[in-house]
Amino acid sequence: MTPVNFKIDTGGECNIIPHDTFRNLKLSSPLEPSPRSKLTSYSGDLIKVIGKVRSPCSHLSDKEDA
Repeated sequence: MTPVNFKIDTGGECNIIPHDTFRNLKLSSPLEPSPRSKLTSYSGDLIKVIGKVRSPCSHLSDKEDA
């Protein structure tokens, strides 16, 4: 697994990353199909959903599987 720094939107329904970033993570968890086909950004733009994954996240000493 490769560490990636990004901001998590704690008020959002989900957090998204670019597909290239996901591939570079080299997670052992596979990308699963998502029941949603599109998301809407804060600005109203549609975002195509490729899939979903749970991955380990950490901040300082806090760790979570999100």
